[in-house]
Amino acid sequence: MYVYFKLIHLLNDQLNYSSLNIVIWIIIALNAIFTGTLVLDLYASTMSADTLASNEGYLVGSAMTIAAGSMILFGILDIILGIALLRAAVPVPSVLKIFAVIAIIQGVFEVSLFLSFMTLFIFPLAMIILAAAFMRNPDSIEVV
Repeated sequence: MYVYFKLIHLLNDQLNYSSLNIVIWIIIALNAIFTGTLVLDLYASTMSADTLASNEGYLVGSAMTIAAGSMILFGILDIILGIALLRAAVPVPSVLKIFAVIAIIQGVFEVSLFLSFMTLFIFPLAMIILAAAFMRNPDSIEVV
């Protein structure tokens, strides 16, 4: 979530490009909801065996619905993010263009749920490339 938050600042401050703010904020919120399923797991771990057995269908169904819905929404938002970065009106650094292409590929894998396991390999690569974009110095104007 922090990396996407920093991406908002990178796009706004260094590139003066704010049209992706809503998409990135939705990704951050969706990430919080997806991670929030951990609370459901913690709740299940505190139940007694009888209560867990009677609520097993609800817990499994809820977790699977949230996971599948989140993956599909992540995929759609990643595709939108990638296309918007590639079609940006402002010049985008090549590192962000590489990130955009990987985001599109990742989005396609996430939308097709049977290939979503590939996200385990592509997501860390996308975050490493995005981290490289943060390492570059912002352009500075020197006033003499």
